[in-house]
Amino acid sequence: MDVFVNLEAQAGATYHDQLRIALIAERNGIGGVFRADHVRGFGALQPPGPSDAWTVLAGLARDTTTVRLGTLMTCAPLRLPAMLAMTTAGVDRMSGGRLELGIGAGWFESEHRSAGARLNSPAERLQQLHEYLEIVTGLWRCPPGETFTHHGRFYHVEDNPGLPKPAQTPRPPIIVGGNGRRQTPALAARFADEYNLPRATPARAQAHVTRAQQACQAAGRDPATLRISVTLQLCCGSSVMQADARARRYGWDGDQDTVTGTPGDLLQHLAVYADAGISRVYAHITDFRDEEHIALLGAAVAVPAIGLGNGQPVPIASTVEGPAFAVRSAGRLQPGDLIRLPWSPRTFVRVTTTPKRTATARVRTEATNDLGELYVLDLDDWHPLHLD
Repeated sequence: MDVFVNLEAQAGATYHDQLRIALIAERNGIGGVFRADHVRGFGALQPPGPSDAWTVLAGLARDTTTVRLGTLMTCAPLRLPAMLAMTTAGVDRMSGGRLELGIGAGWFESEHRSAGARLNSPAERLQQLHEYLEIVTGLWRCPPGETFTHHGRFYHVEDNPGLPKPAQTPRPPIIVGGNGRRQTPALAARFADEYNLPRATPARAQAHVTRAQQACQAAGRDPATLRISVTLQLCCGSSVMQADARARRYGWDGDQDTVTGTPGDLLQHLAVYADAGISRVYAHITDFRDEEHIALLGAAVAVPAIGLGNGQPVPIASTVEGPAFAVRSAGRLQPGDLIRLPWSPRTFVRVTTTPKRTATARVRTEATNDLGELYVLDLDDWHPLHLD
């Protein structure tokens, strides 16, 4: 399960506010930093006001190094498709190939009025999005030296050279999002690498997963090639009391779509979504001063990676310096890696120094095998994470 953060900056956040959160997320092992693409907030506006998502992403492309970047979601009616194809290609190149394009049909009527854009009927918006995706993907795949032309109901593009090209080949991943029961899953099956559901309970998510799989089958596509994600209000705390207080401060308490708890609690909740077919979760970020929350989300994100073979600890006798245990790892352990202790399922340690490989003779018999290198972590090599 991937957990990314989605910056909801429409109520007001400067670029530096957003960069600070992105860098904290990157340092704490969160794999992606996305941006909501609203041009106004949902309530009263205060300075500094909203910011343009693609301007912010261009900055983050240069000021971050590893996180995936993208929109959740770019509102198609607010941007011309040929211009967005150019913008996304440029940001993808600026980031070294870390961009994902999340796109939707739009829904916020007053936002469109304030931007001078027309918001069509729901059926027309989906037709418009279909045409939009044909243009963007057509421009991305247009061979160098040729031009792309499209004449449709909503857009006309004439002799566009389709340049620049994105850094990723064949193209950046596309995310199609929405709650539609038929046409939206069909669009995702036709064009997208990911289908995103906004704020769905596990039961509702599972129903959408089924519809997406059926749409893939109808399109002759392997359903396993379409990732299904959900956007949630995650409230994490070092204790349940702190998590509940955070939810109240955010105004999310009592909402059935809010998931609260310690990092260990969040893992259990997200496992239910994983069982429903969800493989990525986006956490809404609305408070750009709450840096601790990002670090706690990072702790929840990093823990499951240990189950994928990054390290399996085996207890050994205590040393003179303090408690120690051996770790069998398929890859080299590095500072910052998290390790789950099997004898205490809700206890984790974070490696703080580069541990030394050890001879198998120092480890109990059950730890000796050919699956990977063996390390012994003494007290100075790690510190506990108090996640309960």
